[in-house]
Amino acid sequence: MNKRELLNVSSLNTSYGKAQILHDLNFQLQASEVITIVGPNGGGKSTLLNSLMGLIKSNAIIEFDGEDISNTPLEERVLMGLSLVPEKRELFNAMTVQDNIELGSYRQVLFNKNDVASSYEYVYQLFPKLKERRLQIAGTLSGGERQMLAIARALMSKPKLLMLDEPSLGLAPLIVKEIFQIIEVLKKSGVTILLVEQNARAALAVADYGYVLEMGHFSLQGQAQSLATDQRVIETYLGFGKT
Repeated sequence: MNKRELLNVSSLNTSYGKAQILHDLNFQLQASEVITIVGPNGGGKSTLLNSLMGLIKSNAIIEFDGEDISNTPLEERVLMGLSLVPEKRELFNAMTVQDNIELGSYRQVLFNKNDVASSYEYVYQLFPKLKERRLQIAGTLSGGERQMLAIARALMSKPKLLMLDEPSLGLAPLIVKEIFQIIEVLKKSGVTILLVEQNARAALAVADYGYVLEMGHFSLQGQAQSLATDQRVIETYLGFGKT
């Protein structure tokens, strides 16, 4: 089966004021692939996702699904099918679980109102705990349930590209394992995922291809299985974070 290129990023440079964070990054993502970007805290991983989403101004050529979106505003990128689950999840704590999920259906309501019901069915099947708690206030959920809710909200729009920023952050090992099992399910169903994660062991286990981002540069890249056996990656990143 021929793969279809979904994302092509060339010469990505991002700065905060005079401090340059990302330096001339180039990478591609094929449809239905899971690509992970691992590396130390402060290496620029979240900045990369925010640049792709249009939350941060960057210098780059970004082609998404055959279109140049280098100067496309955030709102239009969402409508085109990009979806980001941010590190801080950014839920509406005073609203119910169902209300938070409904906010993710904006793209579906605009383009395919009849498909919203199937989106609800899909996310509740994927996250049965959220269905049980659909009338519960989001701010009362556990950390793992909040992460599930953030992913469910993003999936409501049926995105072409789902970007996950540190989905295991702050979660207990058993919950981390559950989150990565969900990512594996999404992968098998054909969802294209760009996964940023400090837990290199778990990320490389689920990904097809990986990049190591250090100090704003890609220091290593390759098939995920190869990176997982690379001595430098083992010594630097795989001595911890077991799931």
